Amino acid sequence: MRVTGIATFAGITIANASQHLRLMRENGTVASEKRGQSVYYRIADRRFLSAASLIREALVEQMQARRVAGAAHCRRIRL
Repeated sequence: MRVTGIATFAGITIANASQHLRLMRENGTVASEKRGQSVYYRIADRRFLSAASLIREALVEQMQARRVAGAAHCRRIRL
């Protein structure tokens, strides 16, 4: 994807996306390829996608557990 597409998808400014992509390129998380005037970015290693998926899954489970615990706490207070 190009920076503009990534920024739009993420809901951030192009400048913000460019800075993040620069850092990610420097540490090897993404690879870039210049085609004419445009630069295209891709995930450098497919394992990063698996890792991100696992982290997302764990965060979703934590949020759901907190929601359930918070709802139980609210029920105890109302009694």
